[in-house]
Amino acid sequence: MTTRTIVVGYDGSPGADAARIWALDEAERSGAAVRLCFARERAGLMPAAPFVPGTAVPPETEMEHAAAVMLDEALREAAKTHPAVCVSTAVRHFGAGAALVDESRQAELLVIGAHGHSRFTHLVLGSVSIQVSAHAHCPVVVVRDVVEHAAATAPVVAGVDESACAPAVLDFACIAAEARRVPLRVVRACTPAHATWLPASDLGEPTEEDRNRLDDALRGHRQRYPQVAVTATIRTGSPARALLEAGRSAQLIVVGSRGRGGLSGALLGSVSQQVLHHAPCTVAVVR
Repeated sequence: MTTRTIVVGYDGSPGADAARIWALDEAERSGAAVRLCFARERAGLMPAAPFVPGTAVPPETEMEHAAAVMLDEALREAAKTHPAVCVSTAVRHFGAGAALVDESRQAELLVIGAHGHSRFTHLVLGSVSIQVSAHAHCPVVVVRDVVEHAAATAPVVAGVDESACAPAVLDFACIAAEARRVPLRVVRACTPAHATWLPASDLGEPTEEDRNRLDDALRGHRQRYPQVAVTATIRTGSPARALLEAGRSAQLIVVGSRGRGGLSGALLGSVSQQVLHHAPCTVAVVR
């Protein structure tokens, strides 16, 4: 039987610690294992910058030792706080973004910190958040460490549109809300194609047809997840703004990755990128 695994991009930074704790809590709820993955460049692959002042990169053996100590500390801490969760570690010898995307092939969930300044000067995990969210083969959760933890009773928010991503976003959000025993708020914002240049106050109200389409999209999920209290909001205007406003009182925002094009921006979509950059809470990106 294949073990369900949550992979955490871990570099010892405050952001990575927030991601580790989030993943352990999730694993405790779901019964999954957790794999703490530290990704590093080999010294020979590091770009040379002899005229740029800065802290010297530790020699290979010192870096290996520091990584081992860091991961051992994380294992001991996990054993204290989440003794029922099976936790393992891994060191990958190439860039963080590529390593985590590769790890995602066998993962149920990939969890990273939104920001983080590593103990290792060449690795800042937050810098790869967009790359990993765009290219990972499983859902990606980007955990905020710069805001107070949301209340355990705070709702999950899901941003949906009429794209192919919407059912997967709703499934993920319903499962998250059900596991946490909190309500789910579904948000859809639409801007008429002919009125993108108008201010929000002039866009008018959503039509009855808009509301009916959203109700139709939610009907199956309400039936499959009867324990989840689902409320739906539809409005005209910026989808990103609507989600960010809803996220002020949420513990998790779930958005979709459109999966189009060959560039990370096209793969992730502008709304998802805006939410990742500005969300006041943790964000899940679902392919």
